[in-house]
Order: sequence, then C-alpha cells, then structure tokens
Amino acid sequence: MRFMRARGMLGATAAAAALVCLAGTPSYADSHSLQTDDGDPGGKVTFETYGDVVTARDQEADGWAVKVWVYNPNGSVRYTLQASGNGDTATARASDGGSHDLAENTTYKFRVCLHRSTVEAAYCDEAAWLNAN
Repeated sequence: MRFMRARGMLGATAAAAALVCLAGTPSYADSHSLQTDDGDPGGKVTFETYGDVVTARDQEADGWAVKVWVYNPNGSVRYTLQASGNGDTATARASDGGSHDLAENTTYKFRVCLHRSTVEAAYCDEAAWLNAN
C-alpha cells in the first residue's frame, strides 16, 4: 500500500513539474526565417515574435555581406541590419527600444539581400510576417 501511495505521489509531482516547465515557455512565440535567393544561400534573416528579435546572418565566406530591411506597414523602412563575414550576425531586439520595438498584431515586411560596396542589393527575398504575441 505504501509503495502505491509513493508511486502516485511521484506521478503527481512529475505532472506538476511538467506544467511548470510548459508555463515558462511562451506558447504564442512564432519563429520565421528567410534566405537570400542565390543558389547556395549566403544570407539569412530570422524573426522571433517573442521579444521582436530580428537577426541577420552571413552564412558564407563569399565576399558579400548580408543586409536586412524591416519595413513598416506603410512601406517605409523601419530599420536595417548588416552582417559581414562568414558566421557573422547582427541582432536587434525590442529591448533595444526605439524602432526595434515592433507593435503587436502588426504585419511587417522583411527583406534579406546580399550586399557589397558596388551592389546595394542582390539575390533578395522578402516576406511579410505578423508580430502576434
């Protein structure tokens, strides 16, 4: 009888711990990503809605930098990020304040391109993502 009671308590404790772990992770966080349109994508942008985290990532040592534009719903540029060099990243977060704090329940356009001093934008791709937290 004691064994069954102890086993039942262990099961209840494990269930409670699982609920605490689940409650600590925002279930409403979405993650989006997009790569440049070259044959072997040299650049990538990711957007995590929880915290408005936007990251530009240079994925190749190819002499190109990666540039990311974030556009307001009216089409104006909100801000840009640039990462230069294989493995280099540039990140903006809501906690940075200002233009990096994106309004909730608003759709923003993201554009990722390869960039060099003589070429503003090449191999671009873009997507519109809802910042729904």
